[in-house]
Amino acid sequence: MSVQSTNAPIYFGGFTAAISSFFVNMIENSAMARSAEVRSEQIAALNAKSDEELAAMRLNRSDIALHVFRDRLYI
Repeated sequence: MSVQSTNAPIYFGGFTAAISSFFVNMIENSAMARSAEVRSEQIAALNAKSDEELAAMRLNRSDIALHVFRDRLYI
């Protein structure tokens, strides 16, 4: 008769979880950096427009940041 234990210690569980967490964090950070880069490009493009072009878009120059970050800011 053989005896099998179901609560054997897992030696590599913590190690693989740490490696997995590291790579997930790298991917999330690169996505956040890309999002910030895109938003800064949008702000630069809107700042390059004339006041007449902004008025046609119903924007004031002081509201450009609010317009670009409207999905993140709830004012």
